[in-house]
Amino acid sequence: SSVTVANVYFASGAHTLQGTGSFSNNTATIQFDGTIDLGSNHQMSTVVIDSGGAFNLNGHTLSLSGAGTPLTNNGTFDTTGSTVVYNGTVPQTAATTNVDYASLGIDNGAGVTLSGPETVPGSLTLTNGRLFLGVHTLTLGDAATIGGTPSATAMVVADGDGYLRKTSAGPLTFTFPIGDVSGDYTPVALTCTTFPAG
Repeated sequence: SSVTVANVYFASGAHTLQGTGSFSNNTATIQFDGTIDLGSNHQMSTVVIDSGGAFNLNGHTLSLSGAGTPLTNNGTFDTTGSTVVYNGTVPQTAATTNVDYASLGIDNGAGVTLSGPETVPGSLTLTNGRLFLGVHTLTLGDAATIGGTPSATAMVVADGDGYLRKTSAGPLTFTFPIGDVSGDYTPVALTCTTFPAG
């Protein structure tokens, strides 16, 4: 069975979301005295975390399908060991204010735009659609990996003055899954074997 409501509000204590349900056509708001713990992977449209509210992904995947910027965090958003996937069908913007992604997924053929500089220590998974950097820098941490199948329809586009950046504490072989705004996929493979002392 299913229930259709305009919006969902979580307040007054801790709540666990688990199972195969979804909030696919509305806004889920976690209010100032509410805490949500994911107990399984979950699909939502739009999530708003008020000041004093908390959303803990607990190692699960949160998929967001809402148009525009489907995530607003003014409280606590814990993504440790978890993945946030943007999987809408119209253009989306990946939130970066008060948001730290452990891993990030792009699965939106209409494209996703980065709203500010961001560092991803885990994986960047490119399933479908382009991630537009604009003027912002996306930094992949030392242990970060690329998942999915990068291609002309699943890549990172540096369409402004932004950069896709990779950090490393030692020798590195890495392929940057980049292309241009016209749709040309031009990945760059980099091998670094020598690092300066200090």
